Amino acid sequence: GEDFIMTQTTNTGDVRNMTDLTYNMAIGGLVGRVNQNASLSMTDCSSSGNLLNNASSSSGVYMAGLLGHVDDPNKVKLLLVKFTDCVVSGNIDNKCTKNPSKTAIGGFVGFCYSNEIKGCDSKVSISNTFNNNVLIGGFVGQIEGTDVISTVIDDCSADVVITPTLTQYAGVLVGRVTYSPAANKTVSVTNVKV
Repeated sequence: GEDFIMTQTTNTGDVRNMTDLTYNMAIGGLVGRVNQNASLSMTDCSSSGNLLNNASSSSGVYMAGLLGHVDDPNKVKLLLVKFTDCVVSGNIDNKCTKNPSKTAIGGFVGFCYSNEIKGCDSKVSISNTFNNNVLIGGFVGQIEGTDVISTVIDDCSADVVITPTLTQYAGVLVGRVTYSPAANKTVSVTNVKV
């Protein structure tokens, strides 16, 4: 696999989608989607731009201040994403009303497998109008896996506002962690100020 490394990268502009899609849609302040056996790390990165999905329909919606969606369709390697000393702020607004798959929205990443978030601050405001299979977190919308899951959140702060119309899972840090019963999983949250 390839390693994708970003350092001292800043976005202050808005990212908008106004087009209906028949496939999954990923919006990120810095990166929309990472897949095919690649790993991603961001250090000292920030995004303060607003994210807007104003389409009426999409197969799936993944949105976050830094990275929208991590996907490995072949499940060759459960991709690890790392965020160190990063800051996200701004508004994340999903106005999609027709979505047969899922909606995963987070401050740092919408959907991922394993992750490390250290020394980071989330100051996002998240709003959502779709009301089925919705996963919203101030840091991560959904963490999922059928194999090893390792999540570390350390020395971080969250000052987030989540105002969904209806939602299934929402949390100041993580919306939902889901895994197969046989998966090895470690979730560690330490030194976090909410």
